[in-house]
Amino acid sequence: MATLLRMRGTSQQSLLDKVLASLGGVSTPTRSVSDRAFAKARSHLHVPALNSLKDDLLARAETAGLLPRWQGFRLVAADASVLMPAIRRCPRTQGLAAAEQRLFALYLPGAEMTLHAAVCAATESERAMLANALELGPSDVLLLDRGYPAAWLVNMLNERGIRFVMRCDSSRGGWVSLRRFIQGSELDAHITLTALEPQDAAAWQCSHLGPTVRVVRQIAPNGQT
Repeated sequence: MATLLRMRGTSQQSLLDKVLASLGGVSTPTRSVSDRAFAKARSHLHVPALNSLKDDLLARAETAGLLPRWQGFRLVAADASVLMPAIRRCPRTQGLAAAEQRLFALYLPGAEMTLHAAVCAATESERAMLANALELGPSDVLLLDRGYPAAWLVNMLNERGIRFVMRCDSSRGGWVSLRRFIQGSELDAHITLTALEPQDAAAWQCSHLGPTVRVVRQIAPNGQT
């Protein structure tokens, strides 16, 4: 567990040797376990137990006041990234993992702690990955980057009572009402987005009506809107 929790700045074998040496009270790293043996043991970790450890860690961090809040709310950021694991050519393991996958996470900025993580297929969209991980409470504010804007997602968040801030900075494409706001000069406004396509409303089990949202113009220090 100590090895898994360490940030990797070297090879798996070197890190393993150092951690095991420190746990045994030895100053000089020794080769007591190979990286292959470690990988085999790691494959038998009980995932529900890891989730329980994560929940316990977050609860302890909250009690210790280590989770910063904004206006009393916990900020939860969502993001996804391409995951390309190194796959060794081996007849026994070939085909167990795809060469390209997607890693999705909900994390707590400031505390730099992960709230939820999942590996998904490369064909899965960021919005769909988020929709499958929306276990947030009324004291959370979800932070979403420019890859997330969609009327069905806005409706889903509103219907579940999840507070959110979503970045929208494209003056081309997207919602007509949003483009008008971006091209205007108002600092904030309430606008109604385009109604959903029937298939989207049915697929995500949310209202087909165009949601009403508040938009705020944010000017970055470099002048970017």
